[in-house]
Amino acid sequence: MIDLIVAMALDLQRPMPRDTSDCRPRQHLLRSAPPPPAFSIERFESPSQTRTSLAAYRCPDRVNWRVIRYANDGAQHDYVLGTNCPEAVRWVETAARLPIPSPALAAFGETPRAGTWFVLNADHVTGGGHSRDMRLTLIERPGRSPDPIASWAREGETIFARCQPVRVEWAR
Repeated sequence: MIDLIVAMALDLQRPMPRDTSDCRPRQHLLRSAPPPPAFSIERFESPSQTRTSLAAYRCPDRVNWRVIRYANDGAQHDYVLGTNCPEAVRWVETAARLPIPSPALAAFGETPRAGTWFVLNADHVTGGGHSRDMRLTLIERPGRSPDPIASWAREGETIFARCQPVRVEWAR
C-alpha cells in the first residue's frame, strides 16, 4: 500500500511533457512549477490603493518571452506573448540597461501620504537550485522629476495595453 502511495506522489511530481513552443501560462502542481519570472515591476498608488504588476517570464523554448499583468491584488490576470508583440520584447530587453541606483543605507524618513511606489524584483536561479535575487523599492513623489525606472514601468504598462492582452485561461 505504501509503495502505491509513493508511486502516485512521484507521478504527480513529474513534469508533464509539453510542446516547448507553447508559452501560455499554466497551472502547476508540486515540482512541475515553472521558474520564477526573470523580473517583475509593481506599481502601487497610495491614495487610490491601485496595484499593478508586470512579470516577464522566459518561455519554455528559452528564446521567447511572456509578460503577465496582475492588477488589483491579483484579481485580474492578462498576458501577452512576445511572439505576438515585438514591442513587449523590446521593453523586456531594456530592463538590462536600467540605471539601478546605489543602495540607500540611510533612514528613509517620513513615509509620504501620497505618492506612487515602485518595486522591481529580479530572481536568477543558478545551477544547483541556488538563486540570487534583487529587490529595489522607490517612490515617486508629486512635483519631482520622474525616476527612469518609474518611467520604464509606466512605458511597459502602455505597451502591454497596446499589445491586446489575453485573459489568462489556464492551459493544461
